[in-house]
Amino acid sequence: MEPDSRQTASLAIHAETGGIAAAHIETLNYFAAHERRVAAVVRPIVADPNGPVLVGRDDELERVADLLTGTPNSAQTTAAVAIVGAPGIGKTELARAAARGVIARSSSVQGLFVDMRGYDPDPAGRVAPEDLYASLLRALGLSEDQIPASAGEQATVYHHHMADLARRRSPVLLVLDNVSDAAQIIPLIPPGENHRVLVTSRDTFGGVVGMRNLELDVLQEDAAVRLMTDATQQRDPLDNRLGDDRAAALELARLCGHLPLALQIVAAMMADEPDRPLLDLVSELDDESTRLSGLDYDKDWSVRAAFTLSYRRLEEDAAELFRLLPLVPGGDISLRAAAALTNEQERAIRRKLMRLVRAHLVDKQIDERWRMHDLIRLYATELPQNHRADDAFRRMIMRYIVDFMAATRLILDGVVDPRIPTVFISVSEATRWFNAERTTLVAITRELSRRTDYQQVAVELGRPLCTVLQQFRLLDDQVTVAALWASTAASIKDAEAEVLALNNLGGALRQVRRFDEAIEVHERARENYRVRRDRRGEGVAMTNMANVLQDLGRYDEAIRLYSEDVVRCDESEDEISAAHTLTNLAGVLIMSGRACEALSALQRPLDIFERHSDREGQARTSDLIGSALQKMDDVQGAAAAHRRAATLFGEVNRQFSRSGALNNLALALMASGDARGAAEIHQEQFDVLDQLGDRYRRGIALNNFGQTLTRLDRIGEAIDAHSEAVEIFAHFKDLKNEGTAHLLLGVAFRNHNEKDKARAALQQAQTLFDEVGAKDDAAEARQILSDLG
Repeated sequence: MEPDSRQTASLAIHAETGGIAAAHIETLNYFAAHERRVAAVVRPIVADPNGPVLVGRDDELERVADLLTGTPNSAQTTAAVAIVGAPGIGKTELARAAARGVIARSSSVQGLFVDMRGYDPDPAGRVAPEDLYASLLRALGLSEDQIPASAGEQATVYHHHMADLARRRSPVLLVLDNVSDAAQIIPLIPPGENHRVLVTSRDTFGGVVGMRNLELDVLQEDAAVRLMTDATQQRDPLDNRLGDDRAAALELARLCGHLPLALQIVAAMMADEPDRPLLDLVSELDDESTRLSGLDYDKDWSVRAAFTLSYRRLEEDAAELFRLLPLVPGGDISLRAAAALTNEQERAIRRKLMRLVRAHLVDKQIDERWRMHDLIRLYATELPQNHRADDAFRRMIMRYIVDFMAATRLILDGVVDPRIPTVFISVSEATRWFNAERTTLVAITRELSRRTDYQQVAVELGRPLCTVLQQFRLLDDQVTVAALWASTAASIKDAEAEVLALNNLGGALRQVRRFDEAIEVHERARENYRVRRDRRGEGVAMTNMANVLQDLGRYDEAIRLYSEDVVRCDESEDEISAAHTLTNLAGVLIMSGRACEALSALQRPLDIFERHSDREGQARTSDLIGSALQKMDDVQGAAAAHRRAATLFGEVNRQFSRSGALNNLALALMASGDARGAAEIHQEQFDVLDQLGDRYRRGIALNNFGQTLTRLDRIGEAIDAHSEAVEIFAHFKDLKNEGTAHLLLGVAFRNHNEKDKARAALQQAQTLFDEVGAKDDAAEARQILSDLG
């Protein structure tokens, strides 16, 4: 291979053994004479006060500066710092900005920048240390006659010269960009405590003594929008499309995964078409099947191309795992699920996952979970799969179903299912697993519903998953799964499953206060039953509709529908169903102020449940009897009934229901004047809820416990309890209960003589009550505010 020769207006030197050509005043190119013949370009780093401003990286810049410029040998200072992260994350820009900052703060520091081209598809195109020594020496001021011909001798002169500079307190900052292997940098790290090396890499590699790694993440939401805005307005200062449509700007940032490279490409495309509406670009990128193509500006500036450079460096076993990981739906991937994909032991698959982490194609999360950036996931799905992908998907699905059924049996029944291999040993362990895997389970249901050969599995999974989601008050997810369950059942013409799903969907919509939709869904279920001439089913649908009417305060209509269903139950001689409907009827009678009628209505279901030895039914009925007695001011009788209910629920291991009975018992004790006893019962209730991991019911208990603490004159603790309840209900988007928590918090602040905080809490309560149409509660909040003055 002939040595490269270039000419400039002022200088052109060529030599068979190597030479130097100055393309312009700030660039030194060394063309090595050995076999590789790689052009190594060394650029001086110059402090430029008018240089580009790095968006959204203030903390990272400060961290790099601390590591590079602190006192030598201090804990915060290191000779070598590596900025590592995914392709397109902005490593080079951060390194350049950090280096300019170091040079600006100290005029004695000489900065040099080298692109090591470590990810060049052609290994011969990657810069090795021996390609660089002569060019570095020239950049450091050595003359031609001071630089030996051989690379080995050049290395010796380089290190001697760097040591001499260190002794003379003339520090050098060497920025080595795009390093793919430790071997590219170890020989270049200079001696002497004053010098620094700043490296950028897509890989995290060990073996470099004293090197500190700075992991670079994607930008925050606001910084992502600001980056696009700055880039478009550099081309046209009057282009304010992103500022005029904040929602579209945020959506573009989300579709780019907040990845700087993608954001810059989108900004360039916007600048190319100044009249193009943002929503048009959002629509184009919203299609996952073509999103990466939409982020190709040209062949040299492309998100897909950036990912490809990293993917090609993977060994085949890691590359195969990378291609399989997107088969797991949802956001992140457990070690157990990844092992199922490849049918390997977890310790073996963990090693492969960590290789992908070091390549920054996968991120390590907490609790042995891994996540792919959205755009990297899309890239992985484009890669060709082999015949083992179908088997991998089937194994992964079976692993999730087995684990879910084991967790469900523990969560709902408190027992280990002997038919399922031991996965969890306690309710709390099963609950933790479910909370970690919930998003994935919902995504799996969606994926199964799309695949014709898995739709029956999606239907079978829908019912237990909805049950557990309802138990934990994860209502938005329940609505999603129930809708998928219903539509998939209809698709495979499973009418029985479809109507069960509709009943569940209507109940979930009721819980999220989408009442009109809930009524519509229950009407669909009723029509389904009517077509099948299932009068009992019709009654179920009407009872569900009555539940919605009850929430709307349309008590008379609800009572009529419950009463009609009791008649249907009696016609079909289904006294257990009649008993359950009668308990529903009693509940609405209590709510409508007809506690005496409710108490009479509850005697029959109590007799039925006792005759059938249905202790759970007895417990529910006893709990309602307690509520009716409390409305009738028989607080002692109410406490006894609630205590019996709590005991019965405990005997049948219905801990969720037991927690509710304990809550009611505490309220009855409070009404009887036994605040200390109520506090003790609440503590027992918290123990149950903590074991179950039930945050929603904890919020309800906290509101009641806070009132108990107020009665005991423990106002500070009451404020803490109501504050935590506010956070919980805000998390669950339960505006009504959040309003109640704010109301009680305002009262607690008032009792603590913190009037400003009391006003703020009460005003928020009033706003929330107005939003959900709770007129009486809103009026109470206004009255307390008025009394504050």
